This record gives sequence, C-alpha cells and structure tokens, in this order.
Amino acid sequence: LEEEPVASLLSPQLWGTRCNGCLGSTDDAAKLLRCTQCKMFFYCSKACQKKDWRQHKHECPALKQLQRSTTADNTLADALLAASVLQLRTKRAKDFEAVQDLVFHQACVTDHHSKAARLLSAMGLCPTDVSLQEATNMFARFDSNNFGIVDELLVCIAAGVYPAGAMLNHACDHNCAIAYRPETSTQIIRCIVDVAAGEELCHPYVDLATTSAARRRKLQATYGFDCE
Repeated sequence: LEEEPVASLLSPQLWGTRCNGCLGSTDDAAKLLRCTQCKMFFYCSKACQKKDWRQHKHECPALKQLQRSTTADNTLADALLAASVLQLRTKRAKDFEAVQDLVFHQACVTDHHSKAARLLSAMGLCPTDVSLQEATNMFARFDSNNFGIVDELLVCIAAGVYPAGAMLNHACDHNCAIAYRPETSTQIIRCIVDVAAGEELCHPYVDLATTSAARRRKLQATYGFDCE
C-alpha cells in the first residue's frame, strides 16, 4: 500500500535546516532560501518555494505577524498542519472528508488540542464556519491518526496526514511495517510476514522498545483503548 500525504509539515525544530517544501536535507543550511516575508520557512530551491507557495501563501501573512514573537513549537506546527487540511474543504473535498472520517476518542481531547485551536483562530487560519470545538476535535483527530515521517536513519522529520494508513489497527505482534520514500514523503506499508487472504493488516502505534506498561499507558492516553 502506498499513499502520498494529504498534508505534511516539517518538524519545527528542523526549520532552517531542511526544506519546508520537500522536507529534503542539505549539506549547507546557509544555502537554503528563506521566505522574505515570514522569515520562518526555508527552501532548497526557487522551484520548491514556488511549488509550496500554493499553501504557504495562506499561512505566510499570519507567520509574518508573529515574526518569531512565538516559538516555532509543536502547537504552532499543529495549527499550520490543520490549516493545510482545512484548505482542502473546497479544493479537494474527497481528501478532506477522508480526514474527517478518521476516528478519535472524546476522552483523549486535552488542553493542548484546545490551545492549538485557539492559536489557529488567532492566526486567522480557521474558517469562520468552523467552530472552536470542531477545530479542537481536528487536533485530537491528528493525535490519534497522524504519522511521524522518518528519514533514512529512522529519525522523525515531519508530521504527515495519511488517511488510508490510519485505517490500520494496532498490534504489538504486527504483520506490517511502515516506511517513507524520501523524495515524495510517500508512505509505504509492507507486509513483513506471510499474510493469509482476509487477514487484518496491523502495525504498532507505539515504540515496541518500551515496556509493556509504558505501551499500555501511551495507547490509553492517545488512542483510548487497552492492548491485551
């Protein structure tokens, strides 16, 4: 199974060291082209910057107003990713509906989700017909369904929205593994064992190197279920 991201965003701690468009790395960060307006996004080439402008033009004025008055943290990154998804409502309605159909548990909604929704609204990136509660639910949906895009060294470099991949359930004793194609951020789900026809495909939602107790706590807090 292969799927390109509906939306993706470079991890904020990597802004200025990788391209905000293609997520690509560079041997010399000084060669990255900085957005002259917001001064927060960087690109590997003019072509990449031009391609990303279709989305960045919506968020750039809001980022320009911030002008580094706020830290480029995960709350800001979540707000920008949500803005990208909300832009799909009229442009790619099918993709937007696929994201909206993803399941989350109301009990897993936290103050972080509310804070991100308020920031989204304050930046002027939340459509007027989307309530604060609906925006909050979007961030809770992200926590339960989004993926961390990893590089060749399995280091997480970005967050990505992959509705098809999010349909797979969790299993510690999994039969699938997830990888990403660096040049396109395409998600690739591969079977790692022989799978019978009709058998459910599963992958681990949590780090299997952690203890069973830690995995159970993470699954309950983020996804709202207990793993046997």
